[in-house]
Amino acid sequence: MRLRLFFLGTGILLTAFVFLPWSSPESARSADAATPDGCRRHVIDRMSVIHDEYRSRVFGARENREEDIEVFTGGLAPESGTGILGTKQRLTSELVWPAVESYRVLRCRTNAICLAMKKSFDVNANTSLTIKQMGCVEQTIDSYPSCSFVDTGYLPTDRLGLETECSGMSETSLYAEKAVLKLAFSYDSGYRSTLQKAGIIDWLQGDFPDLVIRPIRDMVSMLGKLHEIPCFIGQCDRPDTSNMTPPLVPF
Repeated sequence: MRLRLFFLGTGILLTAFVFLPWSSPESARSADAATPDGCRRHVIDRMSVIHDEYRSRVFGARENREEDIEVFTGGLAPESGTGILGTKQRLTSELVWPAVESYRVLRCRTNAICLAMKKSFDVNANTSLTIKQMGCVEQTIDSYPSCSFVDTGYLPTDRLGLETECSGMSETSLYAEKAVLKLAFSYDSGYRSTLQKAGIIDWLQGDFPDLVIRPIRDMVSMLGKLHEIPCFIGQCDRPDTSNMTPPLVPF
C-alpha cells in the first residue's frame, strides 16, 4: 500500500513538473528587459484591456462556460452587466449621454497610454507618472518597465517609431469605436421605436375598442329607449287627438 502511494505521488509530481511552464533566468531577464518589441506588446495589451472594458460598459458582458466574463462583442471584462444599450424601458435619447461619457473615458485612457509610454522612455522602471490631458481627469500611473530605455542605447529613431505607431493605433481604434457606436445607436433607435409602435398597435387592438366603441354602443342603445321616459311637461299632458277617431258615444 505504501509502495503504491509512493508511485502515485511520484507520478503526480512528475506530471506537475512536466506541465509547469519552464523559463530560464536568461529568458526571464529578456522578458523584463526594455526593448521596442516588448514596449509595443505592452502598449497593445493595455489598449486591448481598455477596449474590452469599454465594450462591456456599452454592449454588456456575461459569464461563459469557462466562468470567464466575456463581452458580447468579444474579449474579456472584469465584471458582467447588461450594458448601456441593454437598458430597458428607456428612450434612446436617454442613453446617449452615458454612452458619450464612456467614449470620452475611452479616449482619455487610450491617449494616456501613449503619453505614459513616451514619458517612460526617459525614466527608470516603476516611476510614478502624472498624465494631464485637456478634458480628462488627471491620472497618476506607474511607468512601463518594458518602455524604460534609460542607458539601453536605443536610438531616438526607435522612440519616434514607437510614438508614431502608438498614435496611429489610438486614432484608428477611436475612429472605429466612434463609427461602431454611431451604428449601434442608429439600430437601437429604430428598434426601440418599433417596440413603441408595436405597443400602440396592441393597445389599439385590445383596450381601445373597449374605451371607444362600447360608449358609442351604449349611447345608441340609450337613444332607442328614450320613448320609455315619461313626459312631465305641459305640452305632453294631453296628446294631440285631432287625427284620432272619436270614441263611440253611448245612447
